[in-house]
Amino acid sequence: MHGGPFVGMIGHMGFPGKDALGVEDVHMSYGDVRAVSGVSFRVRQGEFFGILGPNGAGKTTTLEIAEGLRKPDAGSVRLLGESPWPRNVELLPKIGVQLQASAFFEKLTAREQLETFGALYGVNGDRAAEMLDLVGLRDKADTPDKKLSGGQRQRLSIACALVHDPDIVSLSRAAFKGFVRDKTTVFFTILFPLMFLVILGLLFGDAGTAKTKLGTVGEGPIIVALAESGAVELVKVAGTAEAEEQVRAGDLPGYVTQSGNDVTLHYAASDQNRAGIVRGIVFGVVSQANVAATGQPPRFQIDAAQVEDESLQPIQFLTPGLLSWAISMSAVFGAALTLVGWRKNQVLRRIRLAPVRPMTVLGSRVTVAIGIALLQGAVFVGVAMLPLFGLRLSGSWWLAIPLLLLGTLAFFAIGMLVGAFAKTEEAATGAANLIILPMAFLSGAFFPMDHTPAWLQQLSLAFPMRHLNDGMSAVLVRGQGLDALLLPAAVLTGFIVVVGFIASRVFSWEDS
Repeated sequence: MHGGPFVGMIGHMGFPGKDALGVEDVHMSYGDVRAVSGVSFRVRQGEFFGILGPNGAGKTTTLEIAEGLRKPDAGSVRLLGESPWPRNVELLPKIGVQLQASAFFEKLTAREQLETFGALYGVNGDRAAEMLDLVGLRDKADTPDKKLSGGQRQRLSIACALVHDPDIVSLSRAAFKGFVRDKTTVFFTILFPLMFLVILGLLFGDAGTAKTKLGTVGEGPIIVALAESGAVELVKVAGTAEAEEQVRAGDLPGYVTQSGNDVTLHYAASDQNRAGIVRGIVFGVVSQANVAATGQPPRFQIDAAQVEDESLQPIQFLTPGLLSWAISMSAVFGAALTLVGWRKNQVLRRIRLAPVRPMTVLGSRVTVAIGIALLQGAVFVGVAMLPLFGLRLSGSWWLAIPLLLLGTLAFFAIGMLVGAFAKTEEAATGAANLIILPMAFLSGAFFPMDHTPAWLQQLSLAFPMRHLNDGMSAVLVRGQGLDALLLPAAVLTGFIVVVGFIASRVFSWEDS
């Protein structure tokens, strides 16, 4: 037990007379501050032992050295006949530690806390009920830890320390329960990006069928030909003055009049895109009319057909980009905030004192991240395929699944790197936003990169989200095969290896 002016311990319940703990001439300093200076003592098995001293005397540091959380500058420690440093996984199941501050997983009930910590030691769920009885919390079994009183939280912490007399599934279950019970996280992970898909899908849903309006004054064969072409939506205007007014006000991109063989087109040059469309349509119709007037067949014929499927809708371009953004955002934020939160709440310290390997802890969080990404993909595609939006999957759509997994791992590694440096949730959130938002805009998540400057297109190739987006578009929309995934998969794998390695080197179990 850690805390205040008193630190206590109970010797291992074995045969009396044998040493449970031996500390010999231990020294420990933090910079110029000497925390422990020449401490020596022994604790017999079955013995209650307490360390008294004022705040800052080094009591907690001494116990952290005894538990194997810190390496002493000098001296030796033997715990149950073994050295606790470096981290001794074989020794950890034999000891129980109650930390100075209560360390619990977010959003779990008292019973779920005990079941999760018990799973770290290979203890079955029945032990949780026994420990709740032992500390008098059976009636609080289904109460979240945040709603327990201070004394009840301390009793629950004692139960967690004594629950053992790990696996990935248990930690993953705890992390997933925390995710689904956190309404804010669910909103920003699933609903917030989905909101963008719905809004943009509705805004651009008719982009492929909407016609450019064109004002007409009077009658004539060219105006009739424009109407028959179906390329524009003609709006009859009473006179040229009124038509001029509507063009200047921006209600119409232009208007056309015909007097005999003279055709006049007036347009608003302020909108170059629509002006170009109007001019092209009117000039094309006039040219066809001139050829027809000669009585000669046209020398050249145009056979035009679109490359994509006839049912192609704007939603098919929006879905891959927004899905890539959503996956990236949830992986980075999930990894960074979990790591910072577990470190701040001392859950990492609790896990470090359990006989569970770091890869098990990492694997549990990766499992949750992949599960969330698959859920995002299913929800996004399901909504986009509604008749309201009309997404049509290409024949090789299933190739998006391995790409989704690689993208999740790449951005999870980035999140781990952010979490390794950030000290608070606010700092982690700010750093994650600083990475994700600019990358989303520069990777084509919200608009195509084809119309951006060439140097910006080249810059975007350095971002993993650009390659994730390109790969998703290739297999979901364009019907391309495995060859289209080679470059995106290689880049994402490179980010996983390089960024993951850096994150592992700078990772720390607790704030320095």
